[in-house]
Amino acid sequence: MELKPGQILGILRQGERGYHSLFDKTTIRRALSKRMDVSQMTDSQVFAQVKEVVTDVLGLTNSVEQRDYIDQLPSQTQDILVRLYFRVLDQYMKNRQYTLH
Repeated sequence: MELKPGQILGILRQGERGYHSLFDKTTIRRALSKRMDVSQMTDSQVFAQVKEVVTDVLGLTNSVEQRDYIDQLPSQTQDILVRLYFRVLDQYMKNRQYTLH
């Protein structure tokens, strides 16, 4: 799979503005309201599955297809994806350099 230029950056920039195109509000609320053991996110089998899912999602042509794909995943996988997405988004926002004039 070849990523389109700026694809991940585009998803992060949307997220920075509060639009999380990969997940609906119900999925986000559910995932963030649950207590999640760190081992669930670092387990090698889970990591391999999430890596495969991310590759599949980024290979889809638009956000509707991406969301539909994620919606059919088991809720535990969705929850992990939501948490990882927000971790990456938070890091992206922390690392952004703004020029102040």
